[in-house]
Amino acid sequence: MSQTHKMHERVENQFLKNIIAQESKTLNSGWITIQDPSYVKLIFEALGDRDTKNILNAVLDQPRIISEILQIAEMPQTSGYRKVNTLIDNGLLMVQGYVNTFDGKQVKKYRSIFENVEINIEKNKIVIKILPTKESSST
Repeated sequence: MSQTHKMHERVENQFLKNIIAQESKTLNSGWITIQDPSYVKLIFEALGDRDTKNILNAVLDQPRIISEILQIAEMPQTSGYRKVNTLIDNGLLMVQGYVNTFDGKQVKKYRSIFENVEINIEKNKIVIKILPTKESSST
């Protein structure tokens, strides 16, 4: 396992642990309220950007390799890879499986850490609730 992969796993796990620690009472319904302002900002900005929103939408139904994600999101490779890597670094995309290429290399498949997002504004404060993917809630 590469150093970069280990770092991404740590970021993803830390992100989920911080979210779950914020409000454990919502775990019964599966929805998690995000109260940490830095995570609220991170998710809000990701969903507010058309390209990153399209990337996240491309991996809601199933894990995909980056080239498939960019094709579905209709993005150029250069900016698309940069945005995908930012989502990975921020813990919003997680590795979920691998696929073998024609030359025998393994390529990671990615999926969003959430299946659904709800954004509300309450008393001049943005409140975000997420429904984690089944795979991410077990990490």
